[in-house]
Amino acid sequence: MGALVGGPLAVRDGAVVRSWFSRLAVAVLLASAVASASTMVTLSLEDLFAASTLVARVRVTSTRVRWATPKRLVTIAECEVQEVLHGPRSFGALRVVTPGGELGGVGQHVEGAAEFAAGEEAVLFLRLVGADVFEVTGLEQGKLAVDARTGVVSRSAPGKVVLPATMGALRESAQRLAR
Repeated sequence: MGALVGGPLAVRDGAVVRSWFSRLAVAVLLASAVASASTMVTLSLEDLFAASTLVARVRVTSTRVRWATPKRLVTIAECEVQEVLHGPRSFGALRVVTPGGELGGVGQHVEGAAEFAAGEEAVLFLRLVGADVFEVTGLEQGKLAVDARTGVVSRSAPGKVVLPATMGALRESAQRLAR
């Protein structure tokens, strides 16, 4: 029995077979899919301090997500400043804006962006972008988790930079780098 060709599918011996055209169409669609990525340059502790307006130990009091543009979500973390390690000491509270979030069933994830949860403590390396609005320096590299009970500092971001292990050691580093 011969083949009956009709569009991208062919019927051959009673079975539907994809033709070369349908395979080509799928390949073109896959090749034209939009892909995006974040590129992160590893920053040393010295680089983080130098590029930051403010370095502070904070407690995140709340987070909310909003549309920054019709196509871009941002998360806003409201933070209570507990200690300033570098920069102006005039902030009792501040807002940190990070790209991405989830709102009304729509989610955007930005690879490498710092993420926040209410109640967590962290040391943040921040750049001023508005009156009392900051962004994290070096994406997630600029956020160090702090164990409130022990004072141990850790980084969630992958990297080869060795960090001071405690808040005391981080304070000493801040003083040394300020000279």
